[in-house]
Amino acid sequence: MNKNLTVVMRNVGKILMNRVQMGISYESWSDELSYREIKTSYLIIKEQLRELIGDITELSADELEELGFKKWEEESELYLIPLWAFDLIPDGTELECIDGDKAIKGKDEIDLGTLFGCIAWGFKPKYN
Repeated sequence: MNKNLTVVMRNVGKILMNRVQMGISYESWSDELSYREIKTSYLIIKEQLRELIGDITELSADELEELGFKKWEEESELYLIPLWAFDLIPDGTELECIDGDKAIKGKDEIDLGTLFGCIAWGFKPKYN
């Protein structure tokens, strides 16, 4: 993975964790303010990641793994999507569920329940 992207992802974690801690530590912040601050930070970071990464479905298997995508099974090419990355998947992308069902992001209903940080949906990288 691009070294710059690795540094950016590390910084993203720090920024969001700091914002979460501010919401917990600052007694003067209401729950609504804490939520708003976290969501605003997330939306800004999400757009910056889109600009930096481009189409996340174009990344190699190694790059996806570094971002937290998990290979469903050793013999499978399906990489499950970490919940945090779901919003970076372009609408119109065909996703595959671990049970073999297929759905189009932005059109079909996709269950976002997680296990070990990933949803039960993913895609096959174009490059290994």
